Amino acid sequence: MVDGDKPGQQVADDCLPGTADSEDYEIVSVRPTSPPTNLSGKSWHCYVIAQGRNTIRGYRQGNLNAVTASVEELVLRLNERRLGKRYPGYQHASAQGKPGNRK
Repeated sequence: MVDGDKPGQQVADDCLPGTADSEDYEIVSVRPTSPPTNLSGKSWHCYVIAQGRNTIRGYRQGNLNAVTASVEELVLRLNERRLGKRYPGYQHASAQGKPGNRK
């Protein structure tokens, strides 16, 4: 265990930022951890998402399967957002059929 971002918080070594080789966001790890500072409860998990040299570290409470599914959805949305920036006019699948904000 090593110190986290918050004083007195401990995080697992594999919850530290890493690197991903591709430009897409990807899950590096989802691991059980102690609650973030000033929070309580059980079943906390630390997740790390990487995109190139950029990393996102977050914490969620819940069982491993639920947290992993939530992080997978987050990664999917981050990658779809990147796709939209590369292809103007791209519309996310969940927004299809909804009125657009075109001028």
